[in-house]
Amino acid sequence: MKSSLSQLFILLLVLPTWTIGQSNCHYSLALQVNDAVGKKPLKDALVTLSNGRNLSRSASTGSDGKVEFSQLCIGSYHYTILHAGCQPIIGSLQLRGDTTLIVGLQHSVIELPEVSITEKRALPGNASQKHLSAAEIERLQFKPIADILSSIPGINVLRTGGQIAKPVIRGMNAQRIAILNHGMPLAGQQWGNDHAPEISSWIYDSISVVRGIASVELAAGQMGGAIIADKKANFIDEHLHGSIGTGIFTNGRGFWNHIKLNKGDKHSGGIRADIAYKTSGDLKTPGYYLRNTGIREFSTGLLWRHNFSKKIENTLNYNYFQTKIGILRGAHIGNVSDLQEAMNRDRPFFTEEQFSARIDLPRQEVNHHTVNNLTEVKLPSSSILRFRIGFQHNDRREFDFRRSGENDRPALNLKQNDFFNEISYRSAFQKTGVQLRVTDNTNNPETGILPLIPDFLSYRVAIFHSNVKKIYAREVSYGLRYELTRIQAFPIERSVPLVVHEEFRTFQSYTANLVTNIFKDPQKVVTYEGQLTLRAPDVNELYSFGLHQGVAGIEEGNRLLHNEFGFQQHVNTLYHSGALTVQADAYIYLFRNFINLEPTGELRSTIRGAFPVFKYKQHGLVILTGLDVNAEINPLEFLTFEVKGSFLYAQNLSLSQPIAWMPANRAQTALKIDLSDLKEIKNIYWRITGLFAARQWRLLPEQDFMPAPAGYALLNSEISFAIPAKKNLFRFSIGVENLLNQKYRDYLNRWKYFADEIGRNLIISTVWSF
Repeated sequence: MKSSLSQLFILLLVLPTWTIGQSNCHYSLALQVNDAVGKKPLKDALVTLSNGRNLSRSASTGSDGKVEFSQLCIGSYHYTILHAGCQPIIGSLQLRGDTTLIVGLQHSVIELPEVSITEKRALPGNASQKHLSAAEIERLQFKPIADILSSIPGINVLRTGGQIAKPVIRGMNAQRIAILNHGMPLAGQQWGNDHAPEISSWIYDSISVVRGIASVELAAGQMGGAIIADKKANFIDEHLHGSIGTGIFTNGRGFWNHIKLNKGDKHSGGIRADIAYKTSGDLKTPGYYLRNTGIREFSTGLLWRHNFSKKIENTLNYNYFQTKIGILRGAHIGNVSDLQEAMNRDRPFFTEEQFSARIDLPRQEVNHHTVNNLTEVKLPSSSILRFRIGFQHNDRREFDFRRSGENDRPALNLKQNDFFNEISYRSAFQKTGVQLRVTDNTNNPETGILPLIPDFLSYRVAIFHSNVKKIYAREVSYGLRYELTRIQAFPIERSVPLVVHEEFRTFQSYTANLVTNIFKDPQKVVTYEGQLTLRAPDVNELYSFGLHQGVAGIEEGNRLLHNEFGFQQHVNTLYHSGALTVQADAYIYLFRNFINLEPTGELRSTIRGAFPVFKYKQHGLVILTGLDVNAEINPLEFLTFEVKGSFLYAQNLSLSQPIAWMPANRAQTALKIDLSDLKEIKNIYWRITGLFAARQWRLLPEQDFMPAPAGYALLNSEISFAIPAKKNLFRFSIGVENLLNQKYRDYLNRWKYFADEIGRNLIISTVWSF
């Protein structure tokens, strides 16, 4: 009797709870999946919904791009959206009632610039800013960041072999390009073409490039534009999410691994951690191995976001980057006659027939630390007060053969500390702020070799302001920046005995720009951008003197350089109608006192070997003008055809001759086919790409040590697919670069004097997202 009463009592307790639970399971979730560019509905997008416990459903969108899940309970859900040719979307939501979710997938490779509407006023879109899709970053993340960006028209790569790459935007690089590392300017020792940016693509979620006019928040003089690498500081929920990826590539017999983990908290903050590693050995051309061209690269990052209140948010970010790079042994020659012979050989000196994973002399070792803290205080009227403080430490060591046998003693050892502070006020239409930047660069005297860059201390103070005004019924965005730079340098006079001088140099710089939409309707956008800039010469342009190990060349600065003045104009046109999208960006740069690193024609013999000599020169009047084109058409729903082209004309008007080291014209075509799903295998596509680079004909014989290499054509191919599994997603990619194993040399590779470019490369990768 007591047992029956107990069972009845338990039933009376459970029944109401069960009834309540059932009453909360009658809600629905409707999803509308559109193309983010054309806004048209996407058919056959696979949507998977899971609560992580007892529910996992999948359905495909119809011709209207809609799908609906019914009989859902209140609670937390994860969703995955897959569509052929699009980057998968993984997210979560808190269901509290009937919900409709509208999602845009980036189906086109050309991004339409948005016009932000706030309080019925329009901000002119920045048509020159191009975002790489997450799929492109994921597919190419084992490469240097410059190689990843080279798929954008107008972006080229200034290369030192196969492992060191610097981005070139419309013929400009180095000091004329800014790199933003999660909102803070990257302060590395990028003194030469062999000093690549100390940044790893693995730990970033988005990478974009501004071709031309960048924000006045960036240092004056960066007329080429900016590269912006960002991490996501928005967390989905309080669960652990992330991804684990791995891959191999055959040329260099290398592999990589990376892990991304993030976990939110109940205050909309959270923490994320990133770690990545890459290694490879000797690269191989179609005919031989490139001795001593391996690499070891390690990077890690930690981001913590905490909301102290509804009005105060804080984000702390730390990154560490480490690399060890071998320098082609055949680029370091003992005497001038051997150097002349090396430039005419089919194979470099010291070439070996067998592969080696060893990194020997000469080599570079770089360590870079970045700490960046951003505090945002929300003010009335949707305005924000920002406080940013950051610190970067860079340690660069270069090792070379020493006649004394002390090969473990670096031939160059530079340490740099950089402090950055910014206070700014931001509203919907304006930004005003001040910046202070202090850089301390020190050489280690124990190298026993005169330094490439002298010790120096620099101070930069800047004030900037940008706003949007209505002028003659047209919205115009403008920006102003003033910057004062003070340099205290200690150059060493090459005399007997050596004399160390102390020099103080002061430069004033400014930037003034404006952007406006000339014309805009649902099909066409025409944007005008103009900018005046006064750029101060940088330390390496003034004082560098010595061997740049990676490029196997001697570089000499020029202490007589003056400020460089630039005036640039851009007209960006975008047309979109149905299946066709065309983007054409025309530009013109006029420079006075243009600073450029150029070959002198001299081959100099030193105790470290014989090397070509390059010197910084200043030219009176220079013009750079060109056109970047990107067109895409979808004649069928599963078929995409793309054409890209970059055309540049660079001329020294004062001397009536071409400018050296400018990119040759190039074009690229691609055919992408979205294939049908195969049971559990989704999002399948095949892509084949052709790259065509012309010979750089605009070059005088005295402007280089050898004629420009011939033009070339390359063929690349890739197939990719995904397999969803409840809350998990597995993505696979198989690609081949230089499919035909073409033998060629690129004009912008500083090793073109000694060796061919690398040959065929098979890449296999997989990423597990959860």
